Amino acid sequence: MKFARKQVGKIYKSTLMDRLVQSVARNKDSPDWQRSQLPAHLLPPRPVPTTTYPTVPRPRQAALAQIAESSPKTSFPIMTTIFKLPPSLPPPSPDLVSHMLTHISSREARIGTAPNNRKLAFLGRRLLEMHLQMFLFHVRDPKNHLPGQVAEGRELVIKTEDGKTLGDGSEAQFMREVLDPRVLGQYVGSKWGLENYMEWSGKTPASSAVADPNIRVKRGVSTVRGNIIGSVFGGLSHAYGAPMTNRLFHIHTLPHLKPVLPGWLHGHVDVLQSRAERVGLFVTEDAVQREQQLLAERQTKKEQEIGVKKQAYREQDTIRSRRRNPAETEKADGVVNV
Repeated sequence: MKFARKQVGKIYKSTLMDRLVQSVARNKDSPDWQRSQLPAHLLPPRPVPTTTYPTVPRPRQAALAQIAESSPKTSFPIMTTIFKLPPSLPPPSPDLVSHMLTHISSREARIGTAPNNRKLAFLGRRLLEMHLQMFLFHVRDPKNHLPGQVAEGRELVIKTEDGKTLGDGSEAQFMREVLDPRVLGQYVGSKWGLENYMEWSGKTPASSAVADPNIRVKRGVSTVRGNIIGSVFGGLSHAYGAPMTNRLFHIHTLPHLKPVLPGWLHGHVDVLQSRAERVGLFVTEDAVQREQQLLAERQTKKEQEIGVKKQAYREQDTIRSRRRNPAETEKADGVVNV
């Protein structure tokens, strides 16, 4: 059995070798054979195929490109006309402004040709809550009470257009009602004129808007305005930092919410608005005073630490000198050895 297997193997190997020799003899004149005999560094480059195939654009890509070319580019006059940024301040990039003013319901955001403002709106909501909470801390502080203001009757409730009050008096409920997107859009977004800049599903062509200025005011516009306000806070915080949003809140947001705020807060709103308008863009009066106080405290603490270290060094030098010259030390102390 083993002998038969060996014979079969020999016959198989001989057959393969015969076929290989025949193929080599037959293909010696072929270009591939000649190429295989050359070293790797001497191989000529392979010819590039000249055959070209027509490329047909996909329908979806063509539609997206057409929409991107035909969609109006969002400008940023809102930053200078409404927020009144100083000329020395560099304007935000057009991409960031388009990001802020494009609602997720817009056609461009749905098909993916433009980013939506969802993340910026989330960040802006947190900033609005922070600034409103700091405002409530300010008015609760007894040092900031206005002349003639009493502690009683200062409830945190929301006033509606028909004169009714909403809320149970808690700060959490008050903040939810004040920062509701519909409330922000109705009282703040309408003053900003956001419907003239924002991209959303209810936006109509410019020709129709010119014929009828009220045609843009559709159902849900207040909610979309409130969402855009949050994204504006998030975008400006990303571009300029929290001091910009602090100024935006006290000058361009909180004063427009007076119709829904209780009457005892109106005076505080006016005081903080005038203070924000009086001081610079990135600083407040209290911030300057706190910074100066902190610098003075740090300087005083540093001088005290230096004085303590100098006193310790003097004591150590005294101890070392006494150890080196005990006789002179005793003589200086009035001790005489007998």
